[in-house]
Amino acid sequence: MAGLPGVVHHDLWIRRGSQAIAVHVKDGTPAIAINTKMGHVFVLNRLTGAPLLPVEERPVPQSDITGEAKLADATLFDHLLVPEKFEPSDAWGPSPADVQWCQDKIKASRSEGIFTPPSLQGTVVVPEKRRRRELGSGAYDPKSHLMIVNTNRLVAWVKLIPRIS
Repeated sequence: MAGLPGVVHHDLWIRRGSQAIAVHVKDGTPAIAINTKMGHVFVLNRLTGAPLLPVEERPVPQSDITGEAKLADATLFDHLLVPEKFEPSDAWGPSPADVQWCQDKIKASRSEGIFTPPSLQGTVVVPEKRRRRELGSGAYDPKSHLMIVNTNRLVAWVKLIPRIS
């Protein structure tokens, strides 16, 4: 099998793939499914490495930190295990005041999706960088053609602190 192409070209968050799961797609094509820590699932032909689901390079948000290398794009597609954005309307809490606090924090922060880099302003990190899906990969049921994956939908907030010169 040919190798998985580079998915993230300048990885600030250490988002790699996990063990491949051997599957057969419904037409019988031998395939592998690779879950990434980002919550993506790449399904590739097991013999050629060709993607069996659409894959494309998309532009990603740029860093506003002087001297930070720029990430121009990343390999993405529309088959996701977890949401890749978190809007103020997604905030929740035990009281209306808690919800409002969260919404204000999100509005004041960078929140442009999965590849939003850390910032001095504060960045909403979704999916939260530690673990979007559990590291044990997943399981595949060949009878139902279902892949079972345990996911995590946490949101984090990070802020860079300038170095005192």
